[in-house]
Amino acid sequence: MFESKLAALLGKYLGEYVHGLDGDDLKVSVWKGDVVLKNLKLKSDALKVLGIPGLVVKAGLLGSLTLKLPWNKLGSEPVVVEFDRIYILAALDNSGKGNLAEDLDEANVQEKAYKRRRVDAAVSQWLKQNKSKSKSDDGSSGGGYFGGVIQTVLGNLQLSFTNLHIRVEDPYWGISFHFTIQELSGITVDESGKPTFVTSGYKEHLRKLFKLRKMTVYCDSQSQELVPDEPWEDLSGDAWDDFFLPHIEATSDNLSCWFLLRPVDANLTYERTYRTKASDTSHIDHRLNLSLDEISLSSSQMQYLSIQRMLQTFELLSTRAAHFRYRPY
Repeated sequence: MFESKLAALLGKYLGEYVHGLDGDDLKVSVWKGDVVLKNLKLKSDALKVLGIPGLVVKAGLLGSLTLKLPWNKLGSEPVVVEFDRIYILAALDNSGKGNLAEDLDEANVQEKAYKRRRVDAAVSQWLKQNKSKSKSDDGSSGGGYFGGVIQTVLGNLQLSFTNLHIRVEDPYWGISFHFTIQELSGITVDESGKPTFVTSGYKEHLRKLFKLRKMTVYCDSQSQELVPDEPWEDLSGDAWDDFFLPHIEATSDNLSCWFLLRPVDANLTYERTYRTKASDTSHIDHRLNLSLDEISLSSSQMQYLSIQRMLQTFELLSTRAAHFRYRPY
């Protein structure tokens, strides 16, 4: 039963961003305990969550998604979720349409859906807060064995993203921006910062370590559209790597002159402690400890002008988006 629900959730949420998910194969993989999905193509509206009018995904690849589920040892081993080789080629559609609604009816539907999601999220958050406060006041806890297993899984979840590269092109001005991350991961740790598995007390006290490696931002002020010799959907994984991986590794001298933000490494420790009583306002609920090696920012005159032009394009598309339904063409 739990396996079927998990497979349905994966299909629902992951299916919003990628093509080619097979529900039956997904259920079988979840049941076996290892889900490995490779070379999934991203949908054109995969970046709609950013809410940037006119931003469309021309091509995108999720190299691999690995989900490790130790069904027989959920109480002693963590669930591991790994995303690797996330390559996104996006562009600004200066026609003013892009990913905007095609007609008035669709615009109204999208606007109502967006407002409904915000209301649902606010109500859900309010219910969770009140439920947590009521439990803290009376000292009760529920959910039974199944609820305890779910909490243990969430408390020890290991999540990692590796080799992320988002390239945004503005073909009108001939510029491109690149955002890359070599690794972003999160694990549960003890007081000394070593990986651990928490089986009790995780509701009252939880400590997570997030690791960031080689986050960079590039700006190429004399860029050309990235066009392969064959269609994007026919490219092999190695061909995708040739286009996107060098920026992530950030070792080429030819790329170093494009840096806006040079490679940044950081560690973030997050500690959560629940109050013993809801009326106790002096107790710290959340604590963050951020450690950065260094931050180096630089910009040439051409890059500065490119940033201004990109911001002007964003402003123009945002202005058009508000009135696009009245003048769709």
